[in-house]
Amino acid sequence: PLLSADGHKVGIEMLDLTTGKRHVFARVVEADQPATVGVYRISEEAIEWAQKVLAAALLSGADWIVVDEIGPLELRQGGGFAFALQPLADSVRIPNAIVVVRESLADELAERLGRTDVIRVQVTEKNRSTIPARLVKLARSIRQ
Repeated sequence: PLLSADGHKVGIEMLDLTTGKRHVFARVVEADQPATVGVYRISEEAIEWAQKVLAAALLSGADWIVVDEIGPLELRQGGGFAFALQPLADSVRIPNAIVVVRESLADELAERLGRTDVIRVQVTEKNRSTIPARLVKLARSIRQ
């Protein structure tokens, strides 16, 4: 998240894990501004940048792809990273991926992907500090 000086969420920032480059994806709208999704106004420039980063990752032959997140924009509006759903559904092309999705959309995403090798990991406030180690353990077990 993009936080204000006093720690309030004011937007969403994207990070390219391969380069470390960041872009502001969306900002919380003011009362007189139209929202794109929920309370956010999404930057078209940032969407184009993120789409290029993800497209390159999908074509790279990487061992792992990380997508944070697939949400209503992708599943219900066909925008954002919707183009990635078909490649993510192909277990030969993309053998391993970590895809972040809200719990309320997890079943819908699983159905759209149609993969039989999906492992769900629910992140809660209580368990979030243990998730990185759990993901590493899962990744190691898959590699063997």
